[in-house]
Amino acid sequence: TRISELTRVLPDEGEQIVVIGNPLKLEGSVSDGIVSAVREVPNVGKIIQITAPISHGNSGSPVFNMKGQVVGVVTIKVTNGQNINLAISTARVDLLIPGRLRAIASLPAKEKVGDAAEVSYRSGLNSLWLGNYDNAIGYFENAANRNPKRVDAWVQVGYCKIKQGKSEEAIRAYRQALDLKPDSEEIHNKLGDAYYYAGKMTDAIASYDRAVKLRPDSAEAHYNLGLALKQKDELADAVVELRKAIDLQPRLHEAHYILGLTFLQQSKLEDAAAALRRA
Repeated sequence: TRISELTRVLPDEGEQIVVIGNPLKLEGSVSDGIVSAVREVPNVGKIIQITAPISHGNSGSPVFNMKGQVVGVVTIKVTNGQNINLAISTARVDLLIPGRLRAIASLPAKEKVGDAAEVSYRSGLNSLWLGNYDNAIGYFENAANRNPKRVDAWVQVGYCKIKQGKSEEAIRAYRQALDLKPDSEEIHNKLGDAYYYAGKMTDAIASYDRAVKLRPDSAEAHYNLGLALKQKDELADAVVELRKAIDLQPRLHEAHYILGLTFLQQSKLEDAAAALRRA
């Protein structure tokens, strides 16, 4: 599939999709279904759960929307004897960089089978991909305790704590991750989320601002910064950041919506109506 055929726009839940692959050596087989859920997995991106039947051999198959655009690439997870059909979003695929091919036989034994921290981490991912945060957190905390220098484990701990409504614990986990990787835009963004949900807007703004400076082309970071600025009634600055998010990702409907609400607070009714219509 050519990169030009990929779309960075995530499908909506309930949207119809089609998978074309080669299951069981049956080339060009087509199955259809809908998007049953879209979930975020830190360090992986958005994961799309689909109802289209998937068989052995479908891994790596493209998932198309009704416009013929590729919205994801199939991967398969089997949990508790049930087939859970998942696809990695094309936004993540688009970031992949070709590397040097290596034979499995050449990998160190640790990379082949994984150490205890790796096994625990991957078990946590299995639960996280299904939205089972209460189960996932135990695995991620175990992985972080076994290997305290594992950044991604601390990030996942923080993410699960957010989902559990434990913002202060999430803040501590993200700070631990930043001690190990201080220039990570993603972690600063996630730390900003933790501060936001904890009601600490000044700290949230500082974290989002750091994320924006580290990665000026991140629509998500600009949107988050704009939203936090709006919460502090710093409306003019909020408009600037929300417009930057829209310039980078014109179909980010949340940014249009919050921009409309910000204009309403400024009594700019025509601008508000235009933004809300666009949303």
